[in-house]
Amino acid sequence: MTAPRIRPAASTADVALVGDLIARALNDARPNRFLIPDLARRQQVMSAYFSLLAEHAAGGAGDVFLLEQNGQIPAVTVWFDHTTKPLPIPHYDQRLNEIVPPDLQARFAHLDKILEDNHPLQPHAYLAFVAVRPQDQGKGLGSALLTATHHRLDLEDRPAYLEATNSANQALYRRLGYTDLDTFTLEDGSPFHAMWRPSRGHPTG
Repeated sequence: MTAPRIRPAASTADVALVGDLIARALNDARPNRFLIPDLARRQQVMSAYFSLLAEHAAGGAGDVFLLEQNGQIPAVTVWFDHTTKPLPIPHYDQRLNEIVPPDLQARFAHLDKILEDNHPLQPHAYLAFVAVRPQDQGKGLGSALLTATHHRLDLEDRPAYLEATNSANQALYRRLGYTDLDTFTLEDGSPFHAMWRPSRGHPTG
């Protein structure tokens, strides 16, 4: 087994792979079940949706990182830069309407509003997604990806923000230096646990 290597997304194929991996990793997450209740449609729709977000991040609005190991990509992260006003996704409404079935578009609009209304105003790096393939979860790959980015954020003196969607993920993020903020919910009760990681300044070593 080779040591993992972390690299940024470098192609449209990378972006599609990231979207598909996030959709598979989060297929049974409660917010995804709210957005697409029908399991038969969920993977396809969410893969396209996450690919749209990853494309925007990789295109200059943030960063997308892939962890490679043994010729495969088992883990990815998607970050957005919130140190200044976030860049909007061009033609977002039109592109979302092309991805999401008409009967479910109001749910995505509700999600967008809830996330925006509860987002902190302080400058930060926003961890939108960290995803590990189901068969590779529990091996520390997600933590390795995050630790590498946290080191860079500390060097740049930037805090980080995320929303955890379950208590197990909250515990992981606490171990990585995040503290709890508020919890808010979608209209079905799906929770988002807001968490903040202050910058650790300029570490040495």
